[in-house]
Amino acid sequence: MNRQKLYSELYQRIGNTSLLPLRNLPIPNNNTIYCKYEFENPSGSHYDRVYYRLYHYYELEEQRIQPGITPVIENTSGCAGAACAYIGKELGYETHIVAPGNLPQNRFNNILEYTSNLYCTYDADYVLGTQKLLRELLDKDHKNKNKNDPTRLFCLNHSQAVESVLAMEECGKEIVTGLSKTDGGIDIFVSAVGNGTSMLGIGSVLRKIWHTQIIALDPVEAPVVSNLKEGVNKYKEYKEHELYGIGAWGIEFPFINTKYIDDTYTVAPNEWEHALRLLIERESLYVGHTAAASLAVALKMAEDVSNKNILIILYDSLKNY
Repeated sequence: MNRQKLYSELYQRIGNTSLLPLRNLPIPNNNTIYCKYEFENPSGSHYDRVYYRLYHYYELEEQRIQPGITPVIENTSGCAGAACAYIGKELGYETHIVAPGNLPQNRFNNILEYTSNLYCTYDADYVLGTQKLLRELLDKDHKNKNKNDPTRLFCLNHSQAVESVLAMEECGKEIVTGLSKTDGGIDIFVSAVGNGTSMLGIGSVLRKIWHTQIIALDPVEAPVVSNLKEGVNKYKEYKEHELYGIGAWGIEFPFINTKYIDDTYTVAPNEWEHALRLLIERESLYVGHTAAASLAVALKMAEDVSNKNILIILYDSLKNY
């Protein structure tokens, strides 16, 4: 099949996810909380958007990878790895995924649906440990291959690629299209922040149209973004947590721009667990921990503002936990 046609057909399966308000939760002060259902994407998260764009860029635009020839590698805390492997499988690529070994088994199962090449690290530094193993695997593969060898292991490096931001801008544009003028736009966007690409991609579109306020959330155990905004470094105090995909310490993420963030909130386990129960019991939404944490912050904010539209992203499904 023609490669462009294959990409086009795959593109039709990604995105255009639902955008709906919560209807059964008691939200104070006549506020409305809208949810973008990113778990509806094929591998179960917003990262399908990102990896579609990355593969398209590196194969069709840059000609740096070739299907069936160039093996691809990526590190992950779960959802990114599943999306990388899913998109890669659909496009004919051999994929290799590096992940922290202490993730829930369901996150590994999701990855293993699409590739058998899964490497785990039990380094205490969470995602930082996966970067170390990733570099070791790349160095080992590249040792006896020149840089122009198409069989060299290729890292898509989603957290450092501007294409990831552009992919999430498309999500932002869907939100703009999905809200009619009578809905009044989005006043506040509550974003869980891992590498910053979702916050920046979606937030930049919303802010341009509606001057949306951007709120970043952190796990209370590892308030990475909060500390960055305050200009302090407390990495040695950080602890492991269950808001997988955010609160990753010791890594320079170029798309976390604290000047772009209006405020930050930390979320404790009891807060996101309560919000998750609300989503399941009141809305029948079986979503992941970061989505629940986003709701916890949105409900806090709804106590202090009136007549506002607040947006949260339902990043993935509870089946990944």
